[in-house]
Amino acid sequence: MRRILAVLCAFALLGGLSACRKDEGAGFRFPLSGEPSSLDPQTATDDAARTVIDALFEGLCRRENGAVVPAAADWTVSEDGREYAFSLAASQWSDGAAVTADDFVFAYERTQDSAVFGDVREVHAAEDGTLRVVLQQPDPAFLSRLADGGWYPCRRDFFAATGGAYGMEKDTLVTNGAFFLKTWDHGQSLLLYRHAGYHSVADIAPSAVRFVIGAEQTAAALKSGALDACRLTEPTDLPTVTVADTLQYLWFNTTVSPFTTAAVRRAFRDAVQWDTVTPLLKAPTVSFVSPAAALQGTAYSNNLPPRKTTYDHAAFVQALVEAGVTETPTLTLLCEQEAGTFRLAQYIVQSWQKHLGVYFAIEQVTAEALAARLTAGNYAVAIAPRTAGGGTPADALALFCGDDAAQNPTRLRDTAFEAAVAAAQTLADWQAAERQLHELCPAVPLSVTPRTFGFAEGVQGMRVIPFTNRLDFRHATRND
Repeated sequence: MRRILAVLCAFALLGGLSACRKDEGAGFRFPLSGEPSSLDPQTATDDAARTVIDALFEGLCRRENGAVVPAAADWTVSEDGREYAFSLAASQWSDGAAVTADDFVFAYERTQDSAVFGDVREVHAAEDGTLRVVLQQPDPAFLSRLADGGWYPCRRDFFAATGGAYGMEKDTLVTNGAFFLKTWDHGQSLLLYRHAGYHSVADIAPSAVRFVIGAEQTAAALKSGALDACRLTEPTDLPTVTVADTLQYLWFNTTVSPFTTAAVRRAFRDAVQWDTVTPLLKAPTVSFVSPAAALQGTAYSNNLPPRKTTYDHAAFVQALVEAGVTETPTLTLLCEQEAGTFRLAQYIVQSWQKHLGVYFAIEQVTAEALAARLTAGNYAVAIAPRTAGGGTPADALALFCGDDAAQNPTRLRDTAFEAAVAAAQTLADWQAAERQLHELCPAVPLSVTPRTFGFAEGVQGMRVIPFTNRLDFRHATRND
């Protein structure tokens, strides 16, 4: 009888992901945007991979409700703020081996990217089993960095044994998080089981999670039971959670004439009739940092000037001359196929035609095509939303740093601004860096664009992780 019960439990979990007994916890289904490129935390960059990796691995700490809290370790910090000692929780890898400090050292050795790790001088496993990290100088954002995938552990012996295939298949991966990878049906789904060797397994409610590749994210999918949670773009009577972590921008491609100089970009910004345009925006903002962002646990505040209400045509003409633009350009404003966005584009274009004498066409494309065009640099001006890669001012301003086109769609490269971002530590530092960006004007923040996530009836305990498409479902339950 016991054997029959076990078979029935396994069948229910693999098929419908429903619990066999109430105390075994429910299973949940979530959408995945595509096939993960790899499940190696140190190399994977696509959103699908990051979503699964965050469920399979655990770093030294995690972000929770705007604060950094212990995850795989507790820590102490030296008085000068430069030395950290991490005491690891007693936990196992998914193959039963103990998680050690050297697993985090190896992760650091594999990456050593200052953008991920910060200004680290030394990382080593001490004789007492603690992980010790020494910084070049105090870094208020250091603990927040630890929550990212670059610091997820990697085991030397297992990595070497995979012969370069680490993270490409279920059998070439070991994980330390609350779940482990049971099956990977490429092109279809990934099934995760609760990890019995996880240090806090008693706190993990779901028995299993299935990520369905390419699942349609609609309220109908939630109501039918095909999914238990997903991002929604249409109104619904289902339970929802909304996060204000995304901004809508007016983007300038700084490599396309006439937007190669800051003076021209500022002229276009200041030529908009903001008294007419602003009422079209549901939650207008002048800040490059979303209201969901925080600095050391405190909500970030900016001190940027308000929109200009007067226009100086002579300054625009002078800016064109200095930029070497001898003819009035004809340009296209790219935007999404959405009625509200198109109306906004019309009002902005009318402002420019009235004040600047510049003719603009408006091109509407799908949200997917819009994102692809920005990444490819195939635009001159565009209206598009963007979610920063994290919840700090550094993450927000990083959208305008570096030569990664996927991260920096304006292609702005300004060494003084990037140096200010790299050196910023205090609120005053970040405000000064944001003022620099305001003057450089690679983009114009328009409004806060909330993102809404919907949940199937009876689902409780799920938390949306701001600035990602991911959910914290460790404590999720379902009342069937």
